[in-house]
Amino acid sequence: MKKYLYQFMVTLFAMLSFALSSCSSDDDEILSSDDIVGTWKWDSFGTDATEDFFGEQYIQFNTNGQYIEVDIDGYGSEGEVDVIRGQWKRSGNTITISGNGIPTTTTEISNLTDTDLTLITLGVPMSYKRVDDSAIDSYIN
Repeated sequence: MKKYLYQFMVTLFAMLSFALSSCSSDDDEILSSDDIVGTWKWDSFGTDATEDFFGEQYIQFNTNGQYIEVDIDGYGSEGEVDVIRGQWKRSGNTITISGNGIPTTTTEISNLTDTDLTLITLGVPMSYKRVDDSAIDSYIN
């Protein structure tokens, strides 16, 4: 049941984020694409920690525009792993992700530091912590 709820939530966010548009003032700091390049581990959804409910999620933004998402439902060797690949493009504080089998989605960057990333999708903040790129190697090789 948890797996189906998780898949429903991911699909819902992807579909509804089509309607998300980003507005920014001239005073907003526009960070470079290089700042977001790397691997990020999902830390919280809104105000709740994700791991207890959703398992784990990693996203990786590569310099060549490749996007990799690793979703792990459950823990350890019993967890089901889904790997999603696509492309990403950044314009100001907006990221657009597209690829085979995934709907084109747009999300807003509300916070980006060397260690923290917060994306706003449908008004809900999703926080990530930077991790070493090798954190997902065993899932994508």
